[in-house]
Amino acid sequence: MATTLLLAACGGGGGGTGDVSPLPQDLLATATIGPAGGTLEVPTGPHRGVRLTVLAGAVAAPTTFSIRAEAGELAVPGLFPVYRFEPADRDFPADRIGVTVRGAASLFSTTSEPTLLTMFRREAAGLPLQVLAEVAVNELTETATAAPTRLGRFFASTGPLQRVFSQDFQLLDPSVPAAFQTVHGTEVLAPNGNDSTPLGRGSLSSFWSAPAAENVLILHGLNGSPLDFRYANDLANSLDASVQNVVFLAYPSATGVAANANRLYDLLRQHAQPGFGCRIIGHSLGGLVARYLIERAPTDPSRAGFVASDPAATTWIDRVILLGTPHAGSDTAGGLFAAMLPALPVSDQHFLQSGLDLLEGPGTFTADLNAGYSDNAARYLNVYGDYGVGSDGIVSVAAATALPLALPEESQVFATTHPGLHTDAAWNGIAAWINSRLLAP
Repeated sequence: MATTLLLAACGGGGGGTGDVSPLPQDLLATATIGPAGGTLEVPTGPHRGVRLTVLAGAVAAPTTFSIRAEAGELAVPGLFPVYRFEPADRDFPADRIGVTVRGAASLFSTTSEPTLLTMFRREAAGLPLQVLAEVAVNELTETATAAPTRLGRFFASTGPLQRVFSQDFQLLDPSVPAAFQTVHGTEVLAPNGNDSTPLGRGSLSSFWSAPAAENVLILHGLNGSPLDFRYANDLANSLDASVQNVVFLAYPSATGVAANANRLYDLLRQHAQPGFGCRIIGHSLGGLVARYLIERAPTDPSRAGFVASDPAATTWIDRVILLGTPHAGSDTAGGLFAAMLPALPVSDQHFLQSGLDLLEGPGTFTADLNAGYSDNAARYLNVYGDYGVGSDGIVSVAAATALPLALPEESQVFATTHPGLHTDAAWNGIAAWINSRLLAP
């Protein structure tokens, strides 16, 4: 049983370890294990306790296993150790392999409450991040153990941290139900998830060649996911039927506005077919990503695919719906991330760039973006919330209206909360207002 394997592997010790000295710098341990099974463990140093447990019957012949410290996992902050277990090119019988990794010390509970961790796995660079929800945590050794059927790169984290730091950057194909896993109350996209749901409408193949009037691209906000938009009253499910393709972008929102906008520009540039166009709906931080995509990304030399002759983003995008966008920042949304920055090494600070992007006041990211703003060929439609306190609970009315718009651009307030700008759009009037603007010439 998997539970038995997890508990046994999480308890420490057991089995013979391979000769671990001398080894290359990133190779922590290696050994040959046969059909009788065995254990490969890192006995000392900062990675002590990292272990591979191979139970009897896992392999039919002697097999060389190894554990490496993985430095190439760019989607994970350096504070969270990542380990590569090999061989990663074969399947193992269920419940025969146990993988134990060290977690970041900050993840472990300092109270009597148990630590709730999840294991994430990527088979190799460029492949999707998978989730292993059944994890045994050892508070004493600060390790986590899971029982995969395939090896690769592994790290321990939580659902919320995966969303903001490590969520795979991808356009989701609405013709394929999105697989996801609920881990300790947080839903995360994962190709091996035990649940799935339709997201959007149409297909990605038709999206790339359809005109703007038939395409809407939705960008979630900080801490968000396309999964947040799937309910019946949501704006995504209430767009006019003339919008044939409703497509979501999933992205690691804490890594910053510019980084994600530049990646999106390169993606559009790469895949756009003749006749392609789209409208964008950006919720909260997603609205800033949409603005940067149009206002800065085409001429940003830091963009990976930058070429001086790149076309303006308005070549494809003619309208942008900005939902609760903090045009003058939101300390409420970004303050926590910004406060964490001093504790991070410089090499990790880009993972919390959105904390800086969302700060309020002179000299901030949004102040600079607004100072450089000039009316462009895309029509901006600004929708914001105020439930009687001068704010939607996250973004103040002053911040939401800080961007000067000129007709035919518009700004419209609704009595709703920050998430209600999209989750309740079917009945609070927002969907009807937006549909009328999408259908207008």
